[in-house]
Amino acid sequence: DTAIRAVAANKRFIVLCAEDNNARVFDTKGSLLQTLQTAQKTRNVAIFDRYVATGEKNGLGELFDLGEKKKSGSLLCTLQSKGKVSVTMYNVDICSTSVMLSSSRPYGMKADDKDKRLQVAQLYNLEGTLQHSFVHGAMIGRMGICVSEDYAATSGEDQVVKVWSTKTGELVLQLPAEKGRSPGVRFKNHQLYVSGTLDVLVYTLPSGTLERRLEMEAAASPSSPCSPQATNTSGTLRATPVTYPRLALAGNYVVSASETRVATVWTLLDGKPLCSIVDERRDFYAA
Repeated sequence: DTAIRAVAANKRFIVLCAEDNNARVFDTKGSLLQTLQTAQKTRNVAIFDRYVATGEKNGLGELFDLGEKKKSGSLLCTLQSKGKVSVTMYNVDICSTSVMLSSSRPYGMKADDKDKRLQVAQLYNLEGTLQHSFVHGAMIGRMGICVSEDYAATSGEDQVVKVWSTKTGELVLQLPAEKGRSPGVRFKNHQLYVSGTLDVLVYTLPSGTLERRLEMEAAASPSSPCSPQATNTSGTLRATPVTYPRLALAGNYVVSASETRVATVWTLLDGKPLCSIVDERRDFYAA
């Protein structure tokens, strides 16, 4: 009965979090398997294999093991920021070796662009030990972090995406973004995917070479007169600002879903759009 804040999924599990102190785990048929009780209100979730990481209020994250058997999830460790931290960890990502957390601009609330707590992403190992703090230097945005075994990325409202080494914590690469809002970022096979307004850019690492561009179909473009981004049900201009889409990668597909009520799906092998998903009733806040 509460608004869904985030969703994460793999071949076995679907994890949702809403405006409460838990994360719900479903199987791929939609049956509820278990409810993970969290210490604070949960604002984001990420999943890798059988491990679920949460981003919560008051600078907190938690790591859960869903177990080999159903209904056997257990808390492995707590990911706590150093010092007195009151910000909410809106961003979370996980890979086989690490969990990454950061805050960002809150929904519907003013934020101080100079607040340094909103400019830092933190990397933990799976035992909950802080490994590195990546100081982006500007406010990190929603979907503004991602992590793999070798790299971590932060994207901020300074029109810059930064790639860091997870081994040394050093800055490896800087890439430009289109405009002030933070793009979504995701890793796959030593490639970095960066969402734009009308496309997704694919960079090879560590060189930063632009390998290809996944372009949105014309009918789904915000500039298209038939697009739900351009008009609402009354035919007038929508007041919702165009922000960078959320990204999801799995198997042979990449999904870019935005607050402008359109999600585009591409196949990775040929880079061609597979379909566009349009919902004229609501915006997409997660993918």
